This record gives sequence, C-alpha cells and structure tokens, in this order.
Amino acid sequence: LTLPDRELKLRVTAHFSDGASRDVTAQANYDSSNLAFSLAADGTVTAPASVSETTVLVRLLDRMALCQVTVLPDRPGFAWT
Repeated sequence: LTLPDRELKLRVTAHFSDGASRDVTAQANYDSSNLAFSLAADGTVTAPASVSETTVLVRLLDRMALCQVTVLPDRPGFAWT
C-alpha cells in the first residue's frame, strides 16, 4: 500500500481436485501479526496511517496461506524496476 491509501481487499480462491475454482474470501479467517492493522471478515485489510508492515495469515478448513502487507509513503516519480 502507498499512503494515503490505507485499505487493501484480499481475495481468496479455493482450487479443488476436480479443477473447479471458487471465491471463498467470505468463508476464510484472517489474522494479522501486527495489531495496528484491522481485518474485516470480507478480506479488507485496513492499515495504520504510518509506514508499517504485517503478515496476514489466511485460513480455510485445513489450508493456510500468508500475505505480506507493507505500507510505504508516496514518492512521486519513483518507479519499481
């Protein structure tokens, strides 16, 4: 995230053995390693208004995944290479 933006919407997709895929964002559970971040049941991550980072643990049934979220200040003209 680049400040002043403070929200990120996660999307969780389950892939099944029959080849089907389904959006399970609303069914997943979310935990953050940094309590300054808030997590909503719909997968929305809200960050503090300062440079920070967290790891979000996403769980669904017996599966888990991690998502790293970093909040940086806006730097006009900067381009990732």
